[in-house]
Amino acid sequence: KGFKREDVFLELLAPQLGMHLVKGERFGVDFIDADGTGVELKYCDSPFFIAERVLGMQPQYCVPINCASLKRYPPDTLLVVWVNWPKLDKYNIQVKAMKGLWGIRVGDIPVGDTTYRHHFYAARSNKDTKCGTRDPYGNNVCARYLDLRDLQRLDTPGMRWK
Repeated sequence: KGFKREDVFLELLAPQLGMHLVKGERFGVDFIDADGTGVELKYCDSPFFIAERVLGMQPQYCVPINCASLKRYPPDTLLVVWVNWPKLDKYNIQVKAMKGLWGIRVGDIPVGDTTYRHHFYAARSNKDTKCGTRDPYGNNVCARYLDLRDLQRLDTPGMRWK
């Protein structure tokens, strides 16, 4: 499922953004720009509904980035967040439909700031779990949460999505 979105981004969306990309390494960044800079695509099809209760962030704009992923990318890597969710209602929390592309350089993600919140996945961690590690099954145990309003909007009105 992730590779299919990477293909759509590479073939349809990136050219509309003026990006000239080639596929990256299988376990490295998703793409390499013409200047050799890494570009990593993160797709979000559902918001973090309990973000306000857990992190004090509005679910409408809250997106997760796995801590282990962030640690392996160089600071100049462009993190592109592709959001695509319908109007949703869960836990008596409503979010509006949202579609778009946002970006930030990994080195520009502020640590300890309100735009960069930290949360452990309850089912994958315990009190001794360290950030950036993996559970016995290889899953990330924690995530950093970004507020989309603090990232640069990359897409433009009239952009073709299909």
